[in-house]
Amino acid sequence: MESDDAGVENVGEDVKFDPVDSESHADYDAVDRSYWYRTTQEKLDAAMIERQKGNDLFREGKYVDAKKAYDSAFVNIFCSKEEWAMLSGEEQSSINAFKAPCHLNRGLVRLKLKELDDALWEFTEALSIDSGNTKGLFRRGCVLIEKCKEEMNKENLKEYWDVDRAQGYLDRARDDLVKACYQAPNDKAIRNEIEELGNVQKQLKEYQKKYKNEQKQLYSQLIANMDAKNDVKNAKSMEKILQNMPPLEPFIVPH
Repeated sequence: MESDDAGVENVGEDVKFDPVDSESHADYDAVDRSYWYRTTQEKLDAAMIERQKGNDLFREGKYVDAKKAYDSAFVNIFCSKEEWAMLSGEEQSSINAFKAPCHLNRGLVRLKLKELDDALWEFTEALSIDSGNTKGLFRRGCVLIEKCKEEMNKENLKEYWDVDRAQGYLDRARDDLVKACYQAPNDKAIRNEIEELGNVQKQLKEYQKKYKNEQKQLYSQLIANMDAKNDVKNAKSMEKILQNMPPLEPFIVPH
């Protein structure tokens, strides 16, 4: 997959992604965290510092620390329902404009940490703010493919797994990636992921065929066992009937 100058994976060469998506804040200690942020802009400024810290830590490969920084960014921007209702439309838009890329960043960290369910939640949250976000669609598609692989890997571990659930992951991944490809038709990373989806689908179809044949054999065996039991039961019933029959009268052939 392609990378940008910061070393953060992006959608592809034609969908540029800078995890900051804003001006850089070099001095992380510029804002006292114990300060009570009374305005939306002050909250955004403090959150931006933490998000930038997370971006820098991500570039260094310190994913756990990066996630903590993104967590702190969300804490700084937090608003209760009552506070949110009192904000102007412009303030709400500003907060959402910050939260969407922050969800994308934290989701990417969680994907790196193999926290697939959490990563899936993050990208879904970003898409709930901006449903047409190409990076969000692409990355959620990637996570869903990984979820399918995770489900299929249970076969090697001799664990129970759900073929239909795995297929559901791939169907959702296909929807997201097709939408992303429609928005960025020449993007190599998206096209590569669609190709990967095809490979995983092929493998899943082999499992589906295998289990269908196994089910047929199982049902055939069950039916055969039922028929055998019925034959034994019928034979015993006939034997009981014969035992309870009265003796036959002697038949004399007339001369």
